Amino acid sequence: MSSMLRVVLVLVMVSLVSSHAFGDELASSAIEQARAHYASGDWERSSETYAAAYEAAEEESHLKAEAALEWASLLWEQGEYGPAQVRVKDALERAKKLKMDSAIGRLLLTLGHIEASQGRLREAENTLSICVKMAGEQRDVTFQALCRLNVRMVRTLQGKSAGSEAQFEADVAALKAGGAPLSLGASLSKTAELYQQNGDHGRAMQFLVQAGEQFKLAGSVPAQARNRMRIAALLQEQGRHDEARGHLTGLIDQFAAMKNRPLLVNVLGLAARDAEVRGDTKSAVGHLERALKVAGQTKSPQLIAKGHLSLCELEGGYPAQEAIGHCGRSAKLFEQANIPALMARARAAEARLQQAANNFAAAQTLYLEVIEIMEKRVEKSSRDATSLATQYANLCQVELNLQSTGAHKRCLDALKAVEKAPQADAGRQDSMITLTHYAIGVSAANNKNVKAAMDHLQKAAELAEGLAPPNLALATDALLRLGAMQAGIKRERPSAAESFQKGIALASAPALLANRLQLRTQLAQMRLADEQWDVAAAELKLVIEDGAKAGDAASQAWAYSGLGRALLKLGKRDEAVAALKAGLPLAKKSGDAEMIELFEDNLKRMAP
Repeated sequence: MSSMLRVVLVLVMVSLVSSHAFGDELASSAIEQARAHYASGDWERSSETYAAAYEAAEEESHLKAEAALEWASLLWEQGEYGPAQVRVKDALERAKKLKMDSAIGRLLLTLGHIEASQGRLREAENTLSICVKMAGEQRDVTFQALCRLNVRMVRTLQGKSAGSEAQFEADVAALKAGGAPLSLGASLSKTAELYQQNGDHGRAMQFLVQAGEQFKLAGSVPAQARNRMRIAALLQEQGRHDEARGHLTGLIDQFAAMKNRPLLVNVLGLAARDAEVRGDTKSAVGHLERALKVAGQTKSPQLIAKGHLSLCELEGGYPAQEAIGHCGRSAKLFEQANIPALMARARAAEARLQQAANNFAAAQTLYLEVIEIMEKRVEKSSRDATSLATQYANLCQVELNLQSTGAHKRCLDALKAVEKAPQADAGRQDSMITLTHYAIGVSAANNKNVKAAMDHLQKAAELAEGLAPPNLALATDALLRLGAMQAGIKRERPSAAESFQKGIALASAPALLANRLQLRTQLAQMRLADEQWDVAAAELKLVIEDGAKAGDAASQAWAYSGLGRALLKLGKRDEAVAALKAGLPLAKKSGDAEMIELFEDNLKRMAP
């Protein structure tokens, strides 16, 4: 039977009712049916039944207000924010007229939810604050706690102080004291959210599992589905994607059938992340484009902004400029909605894309904007502090590439921020610290601060080797730079040899051939300068060997030239001539006129 026909049949029944009392009796029965449909997850039938209950109830009946309120709450959950607002305002007027003081807390909570979902955060904060006051006057402890928890959420979105942890714990305790499984489940879920925000994933998971048990006892299909989604999100955050996948199974179809658009957007985002880690970028893009389309149906600026943000953050999902466009649209919408933390996140993603495209000046401007937003407009949680440290570290790398005069100080500040930040992801933090030491070393070298440069490059090499997995490209590059600086100081030359040799040993993989070639070249050059002819000759032969593997004619030609000189010093004239003859074609291949001339002159002088 079609949904329209079901509604028509109910309304026909209503029109046949002559008694006012019987009309309210029918409305009461319809409300109970609507609640049952809601709990079972059949939200379309629930919405239709609430509509029928509203039509059946007498104009001055409290049941009409009750039906309008619960219908509005359902429409809000489905992302139908416009119709939901119409219904909740209607219910509020009726409740005030009928002096239904006990219902006003619920009505204001729903209205606050709608306003927040529409991006009207200041209005939502005001509405929810009134809810706290009125629920307190009615001694409705449960709704007062719920309203206060929602005030906290809205203030956090605006970058304001959320309030005391003691009050949060008291409100969660008040929900627990409500005794009903749904209330207890909601309190456990809220507690999990706090632990997750503070990086305590283990306790967050414990609370979510307990919440799921309560929602099961309550027989609420929607609450159980919502909790499964939260568990999946937490598992993904921990990198436990295989486990998360099991919790996601069936949720897309379930939320789509319920027309729960906000949660459908969220679960499509999680499905996209799952596809991304499996290397299925095409499916990830498909999920996120569908999520953006669904978000558009709700007309919620926040959901639409989150849709653009997900597409912006998807690695390799779009060409750089298209992804940057999604970042910009997301940031603009979050700015209009006055949500600075998410605006900063969108700008940070845009900065990373610009940095990856070597647009360092654009990236620098964006990182500076992100840092200013986070320092001045966001009340920082531990997660925000970690994110801010990341922005400092990224800005340090950008300014290093720009060879900015302030890069060294910027990188020192970044190191302090990263080392102080809470460890949400130890591996990622260790990597940032390593990269920042490297950047400090390079910037110190650019500033002729030799001691600081050597200290930080040494530290970067050690840390890079100790990462899991090791960053051998960074380690060998740091050792190359360190060795080159040590070679310029007479007393440090033995240390320079050790740095070059360690770098060569770490660069054994084919992917690091270019680094190994440079390390061998620097070591051979130092041996020649120190007139260690035997050792130099041996090193130069290895440069020739690696140069051939790399197809680097210039490096081979230089090594043959040095080898000829070393062999001549060792009294091996014929071998020296042979080395010069072998090097001349390579010099010509490299196109280095000065080197060609050097080979030809040396060969003429050594001719019999």
